[in-house]
Order: sequence, then structure tokens, then C-alpha cells
Amino acid sequence: MPVSASSPTAADGGGFGVASLRTIAPAAYVASFADTLPHLSSLPRTAALVANPASFAASPTSPALRELAGHFHTLTSDPLFQHLRTDPRSAFVYKSLTTQDDEDGEDYSYPPGLIPAVPDDPDPIPAADEDPASTPPPPARIARLFHIAGRHAQRPLSLVLQRRTSVALTSGPLPLDVKCSIVQASQYGAGVFLNTVGTYDAVRITNKEYLNNVWHRFGFFAPLNILADASCARTCPTFSPGRPTNTAFLSAAHSLSCSSCGSLKRHNAVAYGPLADHFKSQDFDFIKEHTVLESFGKKAVDGLLRNPYLSSAQTALDVTITCPACPSYVSSAAAACNTRCTDAAEAAKHLKYDQIATTAGVLFSVAAFTTYGGWGSEFRNKYVEPFYKSELKEAKAKGGDGWEVLNRKSRFVRHVAAVICRENSRMLSNAARMRPAGSRVVARGRSPGERA
Repeated sequence: MPVSASSPTAADGGGFGVASLRTIAPAAYVASFADTLPHLSSLPRTAALVANPASFAASPTSPALRELAGHFHTLTSDPLFQHLRTDPRSAFVYKSLTTQDDEDGEDYSYPPGLIPAVPDDPDPIPAADEDPASTPPPPARIARLFHIAGRHAQRPLSLVLQRRTSVALTSGPLPLDVKCSIVQASQYGAGVFLNTVGTYDAVRITNKEYLNNVWHRFGFFAPLNILADASCARTCPTFSPGRPTNTAFLSAAHSLSCSSCGSLKRHNAVAYGPLADHFKSQDFDFIKEHTVLESFGKKAVDGLLRNPYLSSAQTALDVTITCPACPSYVSSAAAACNTRCTDAAEAAKHLKYDQIATTAGVLFSVAAFTTYGGWGSEFRNKYVEPFYKSELKEAKAKGGDGWEVLNRKSRFVRHVAAVICRENSRMLSNAARMRPAGSRVVARGRSPGERA
């Protein structure tokens, strides 16, 4: 996608994360006032001025308070403000502004100054006992600004404005493939590698790996720098030498899906790396058995999950990684729903395995991801969110702040992102290395005969 189109949007909204200062200025204005209101209320000269927040909109003496009230109304009346309700890093601000009880009540917040390093979900999954469709959202009250002082309110309020930009982009005249790229790149987990600092081996990536994935995520169709007569590996059934090439190959979408380039190795790296570690932390036995269902239709899955402490049932798990840039995923549905690719992958796996698993006497689950790093809803809902939610609740019940739990979740999410990032880059390198002699490959900006 053109960087000019995606750069103003948040990284978790499918963009480059280069925020427009003009766009987020109202959020910064409201958040800075929220941080200073307690101080202003303690000063003799300004205490009376801020004593009644409900009157800010009609303040006869302070244009600043009138502007504050206007920005507050604009932000909190935007339908996208409701997305903060279940966003892990924004829930405190949302609940503080919308609670109708002036008592502090239950401590549902993260500790002051703590912003868990987990990706946001532009399409958040509600809690099991929550039905947003049947629960009208409570109105935000400007009097509650005092309750978000020192709570980094600019970030969640800025998300409202940046996501509005994303919605405007995907509703405008952009080509369908660009819209699909923006939307699919906003899925939970997609693009986490962009902000990951390689402070330990599990999440460390090279400059080449980083750049290859930036090229892929933002649709710069040039990580391979190939010309129209280039081809894939000799063993590739689609674009081997002598076969015609097309945009699926030129955009690297083919190379990131091709078994000849190593898609199975990427798949196994995710399954038997971060996922295996995660299941171990939940006391699951994850049996790496490719042929657990072999006697039932010769179908292989990635492993068998067992946790006798929870249930006697066993679950066959299959991992799949899809490439949203593939032509088969470019559709109006993918431009409207950021889980469209993983939803389709999950449905295909269930169609293939459900009956076989039933015959084998086991359950069946899918762990679906995208080459952007996006996570499918099924795996998150079954094996990630419930586990960490329970751990967080237990930690707080013991008097802790939950930081350790949130940090472990963050490390897991970033580990998955780094593995997919590294394996994507390896596949692109394989595609280039396995090309037969004679395929023309040039560096960006040079003609075929020009020296580097």
C-alpha cells in the first residue's frame, strides 16, 4: 500500500504508526488538561475556575475550558470511542470516564504508569458475559477527567482519532487490494514486530528480516526485486522455470505461501516454538505427533493437546499461516473484516478435520495466523485470553499489580511475531536463492546492466 496512504494511521490500525500531530492534537489537549486538573483545583487562583466541569462548555472567562469541553465531546461521542471498552491498554480510561459512580469502587485498572506491551485489538473480543449489542454504552462525563490524571490518557484518546483515519481510508476510493492490506494489517498481533526491541534472543531479528517484513506488510512489491521474466524454485508447481509469472509472484505473496520456499518450516517454527512454550506454561502436554489421525483418512495434524487437570478430553491442534496478500483473499469481505483471512483458514481446517477428529474420539482446534503476524480468533479465545485473564485476576487477588502476567503475555505475543518475521524473510531469501540461473534479478532503482 502507498506509505502516504497508510502512514497517518496507528500501527495497530494497519498503518505505519507515523501519527499526524494535527490529527491527534485534540486528544493531547484533553489528556494534558486531565493531568493538570488536580493541580489546578489545588491552587487558590484557579480552584473556582475548574470546580464545576459541567460548566466548562459555557465558561464565560476561559476559552481554554470551552475548547476542552468541545474536544471532549467530539472524542467521546465518536462510535470508535466504544472500542476502548475492551482494549487492554485503554479500558481504564474508558471505564473512568463512563462510570456513573463517583466512588472509586473496584480497582479494574492497571497500575499508574503501566502500559502493558501487548498489541491492541481494533475489533475487540467482548468478555463472555458481555453483549455489547444489547448493552447501551454509558455516556462519558467530563467531570470524570480528574480520575484519569497521570494515566497516559493521550494514547487511548489518540487511538480514537487514528482509527477514524483508518476507517476513512478503507471507505474511500483506494484500490481494493490496498484496502484489504490496511484492514488485514490491523488484526490483533499484526505488525507487532514493528515496535519490538530485540532485548533477548527469542524476539531478536536482523535488519534484513525487519525490512523484508516491512516491505511485505506495507505492500512495497519489491523485497525480491524481480523482473517479469523471473521464476520461483525449480520444484514450484506454479511458477517454476518456463511457466508464466504474474502479480501473485511479483508481490511476494506467492513466495510467502509456496511450499517450495519453506512454508512448512515456518509453520513448524511457530507450532513447536512459541506455541509449545505457551502450552507448557498452561500445564498442557503438547505431543508433536504429525500422524495422530493417520488411521482416519491419512490426515496429519500438528499435535495433540492434553491437560488431565482440566479435562480427560484430548484436542488435535493444527496450525496454519495464511498470506493476506494472496489474490484469493482480496475481496470486499477482507476489506471490511480484519479477521477475514484467519476466519476462512479456520473454516477450511474444520471442514477438513472435524469429522475425522470425531471419529478418532478427539476434539479439534485451529491456531491460525497471517504472514503479517495476525492471530485468529479461535486460538485466542480458547487458549490465550482466558488463561491470562485468569492469571491476572489471581495475581490481583493476591495483592499484586499483574505486571508479571502482562509481561509474560507480551513476551508470548512478541515471540510469535518474531518467529513469523524471521521465517517470512527466510522464505523470501529461499525464493531468490533457488531461482535458476538466467532469471533476471536487479536491485531497486537500477537497470539490468547497471553495476551495483
